[in-house]
Amino acid sequence: MRLSWLVLLAASAVFVNAQACGKECLRGLIDGYMFRMSRHNSTTLNLTPEAKFTENGESMPIGEGFWKTAGAATYKLYVLDPQGGAAAVQAVVREGTQPHVSFLLRIKVAGKAISEVETIVARKAQSPFFAPEKLPIPPVTLLQLLPFADRMERKDLTAVVDSFYSGRYTAEVNRFANGEQLTADALKGATVSKRRTPVVDVEHGLVLSIGTLSRAGTSPALLGEIFKVKGGKIEEVQGVMVNASR
Repeated sequence: MRLSWLVLLAASAVFVNAQACGKECLRGLIDGYMFRMSRHNSTTLNLTPEAKFTENGESMPIGEGFWKTAGAATYKLYVLDPQGGAAAVQAVVREGTQPHVSFLLRIKVAGKAISEVETIVARKAQSPFFAPEKLPIPPVTLLQLLPFADRMERKDLTAVVDSFYSGRYTAEVNRFANGEQLTADALKGATVSKRRTPVVDVEHGLVLSIGTLSRAGTSPALLGEIFKVKGGKIEEVQGVMVNASR
């Protein structure tokens, strides 16, 4: 009886692993989404029946919004999180005659289907910082796998990011918004509320944070930032920012 139970547990584990979406699966879902969006056809997306979609914080049917005008991507920086069943990509996307639209895509998966899609779309004049043409290829430091000695647990990675937003960070951190490098005081006095860290890549030390940035005298902005954390320290921050509509 005990042997039968162990065999059943082993079979269940194999089934769960077979159903899980690993890094290549997640990358495939992201690339498939981007390709279909560039063709303006969402009908063949692998979605769950109740999949949700937002663009710049607004809920809408998938296939609407940027889906109608987006072209091919010229830049992609991935964050892949099999453990959390999530993935994201920061991208630069063509739109009509405009070669540079700053774009962030986050997905949540159930099994191997997309259950949730969140996007941030920033065009020129929709953010105080905008230079996506400066993003020809992803920074090497963000692409590198971390040595085992420099890897941290998920909760510790998010704690480092929390500390950054609490103001406990050094001025030499390289921080970019829509491809433009920010000075140490570019966002001085700003706060980021309603913040989440929905995607964490332990192997690369990458953390995606999304929230609403507010600063006295300016309109709020929707902000998605990818942090590179190595050995407990932030090496670089790449973000997409767009003025919030409400």
